[in-house]
Amino acid sequence: MANWQPYLHDLGECEVKHGLRLHVVNLYKDGLGNPALPEKLRRGKRGKQARGYAVRPISAPIWPKWGLIVAVLLSAVALVVSFSIFFRRQSGNTIPVSAKEGITASIPKKSIAVLPFENLSADQENSFFTDGMQDEILNDLAKIADLKVISRTSVMQYKTEAKRNLREIANTLGVAHVVEGSVQRDSNRVRVSAQLIDARTDAHL
Repeated sequence: MANWQPYLHDLGECEVKHGLRLHVVNLYKDGLGNPALPEKLRRGKRGKQARGYAVRPISAPIWPKWGLIVAVLLSAVALVVSFSIFFRRQSGNTIPVSAKEGITASIPKKSIAVLPFENLSADQENSFFTDGMQDEILNDLAKIADLKVISRTSVMQYKTEAKRNLREIANTLGVAHVVEGSVQRDSNRVRVSAQLIDARTDAHL
């Protein structure tokens, strides 16, 4: 074996199957063997380098973004739980509306509209967090039995920075309660503010 040692050339480790790795050497000398790197080994090394290069650049920003999404979802869940408790305590089915308000139908007491949340972040591109917050609350409220929830399509017309007339909006949509709020993202932190309002009295509940 010692006589062949000068002609053994180290090719490094190679994964052969199911994670099994072997140390590979190449035997060649003048008139014997092939000094070229085997094609399979060359492809394996290229693939490993390419995969390593592709993964590293995108791995860093994924976790902060997912962390923010989780924070938004948890905030939405907490708000919906609070709203759910409130509506379960409500008694009666409808609220009579005076004729002078121009509405002939009665408004269900257990009814709500979630208005578009305001984006207070400096970067307006973060508006998807704001829209996501509204969507999550709407989807969860829709699961509460006997609660009338106005669709997202109907409330999007009220996406504005101007001051809203909540009583007028509630009468138009036929609801007794309105939710409005804001979302502010600062670096990797999210601040969510939401208010449940009795549209008849403009009282914060």
